[in-house]
Amino acid sequence: MCNEWIADTERIVSRRLRQKVKVRETMEALVAAVVLHESAHALISLLKLPVTGREEDDADQFSTLLLLHQPDGARKALAVARIYKVMSQVSLGAPTAYWDEHSLDAQRYYDTLCMVYGRDPKGNAKLVGGNALPDERADMCAEDYRRIESSWKMLLKPYANDSLWVEQWRN
Repeated sequence: MCNEWIADTERIVSRRLRQKVKVRETMEALVAAVVLHESAHALISLLKLPVTGREEDDADQFSTLLLLHQPDGARKALAVARIYKVMSQVSLGAPTAYWDEHSLDAQRYYDTLCMVYGRDPKGNAKLVGGNALPDERADMCAEDYRRIESSWKMLLKPYANDSLWVEQWRN
């Protein structure tokens, strides 16, 4: 992980979030998400796990899934989503790379919101409507979350102890 990238991202985030505590919490969540994202790539490569879509999307889903299984995981995942939203609104001087293997930051924002909402629609109802998750997308989120979680559980079953998926905390 590049220190310059972290510093640049923190600079951008700190312009939107004035409280230093919020900036620190957001950056900590981002670093955890990036480590989990890169871990997904490692698992896919080392274990020769099948990927039928874009590997970057699978890595994002794995990262969000494991964040959501941590204490205060929904808050952490929403902090990461906030960074995607901020980055989607910031022009870094380069044209949008539609050809990139990563989804656009705006898509990653909505995908993350959808997973958080889909895991607990009643507890996260505030994520739907307004400038957040549109109703049309929210309708699919619970099913999407169950599919993503089930897929990763199935892929890692031969390699991971079931305790990886046991919820020891409630967000």
